[in-house]
Amino acid sequence: LLLETTYESIIDAGVHPTEIQGSRTGVFVAACDSAAEAIVQRSLPYEKFNKYAMLGTVSSMLANRLSYNFNFHGPSYVMDTACSSSSVALQQALLSIRTGLCDAAIVASAHTTHDPVGSYCFHQLQMTSEDGKCKVFDAAADGYVRAEAAVSIYICKKQVAKRAYATLVHASTNSDGYKEQGITFPSEIYQEQVIRNVYTATGINPLEVGYLEVHGTGTKVGDPQEMSAITKVF
Repeated sequence: LLLETTYESIIDAGVHPTEIQGSRTGVFVAACDSAAEAIVQRSLPYEKFNKYAMLGTVSSMLANRLSYNFNFHGPSYVMDTACSSSSVALQQALLSIRTGLCDAAIVASAHTTHDPVGSYCFHQLQMTSEDGKCKVFDAAADGYVRAEAAVSIYICKKQVAKRAYATLVHASTNSDGYKEQGITFPSEIYQEQVIRNVYTATGINPLEVGYLEVHGTGTKVGDPQEMSAITKVF
């Protein structure tokens, strides 16, 4: 899936894949788990495994196989920060281009829900909706709905872009650290802080923002924390 979408993203950027073979293009892949790895390990006796039981399922190959197939020589690695993995991958790609570690980057992520164990665990944690409907920022919110996606984007410096849909101005990350409520509890304090950091660094007035894409967990824990941080900043 990532090989396919990466090829499409390069073509869509107005670049032919052969033009960037051997280039310092980085690959930054976001991935929380490998459903294929879990299924393979449970479904076959070990004596029937071949080399692709590892090379075909281990998460590091999600990035490295892209670099291998397209012959990219920039940084190539997978990031797992749970729900924020794709945002962190985008931030790392931006920093790598700005600091000269690479000239362009593929930012990609794919998630499939082949493995029922993951869904069961989320249900036990009371994070998924009982009726299969995600009611974001609603009093009836009772969890999110697991979904699948495969996405790749190609980013480069503005002056060399052949086709541009958007300009990536800045990106920032932080961590909540310790919280008495537990490790899965979000912090409106640090969500507000990291948002303010972006607008302070860029000099953009939050009141000029016309559209927000939010986490929107659809949970009674996550939604109030996020909405409070958004309200305070914007």
